[in-house]
Amino acid sequence: VVFACPANAVGNIYKQCGWLANTIFSTPVYADDHHPDSGHMHAVLHSDGSVIEEQFREDCLKRASNYVEVTETPDGSINIENQYNFGVQTAGFGVYELPLDKKPVMLISHALGEGKSIAEKLVVGT
Repeated sequence: VVFACPANAVGNIYKQCGWLANTIFSTPVYADDHHPDSGHMHAVLHSDGSVIEEQFREDCLKRASNYVEVTETPDGSINIENQYNFGVQTAGFGVYELPLDKKPVMLISHALGEGKSIAEKLVVGT
C-alpha cells in the first residue's frame, strides 16, 4: 500500500500502528511546514533561469532535476526554496531526443528566496 499523504497522517489511517511506527511517521518535516503561504501549494511554472544562482545556473539547467536553496530570512526563520527542473525531465514529443544542453528551461518554483523574482513574461502558469 502506498500512502500519498503527509507521513503523520499514515498513523491516523493505518489503525494497527504501534508507538514505534507512530514515532517514525511523526518525524518528517516538510518544506511547507516552514512557509505554508508560499510552499508547494503555491508553485509557479516558468522559464526564468535567473532564479538559480549564477555560479550554479548553467550546470543546473542542463543536468539537475532539482535545485534547493536553504536560506535564513531576516527574522531568523528558514526558507526552503525548491526549483523542479522539468526541462531535463520532459519526455514529450520533440524534447525527449534533445541533448541535455538543448532542452528548454522549464522550472517549477516554490518559496523563492529573499529578493528573488520571476520575470512576468516568462511565467507559463501558477
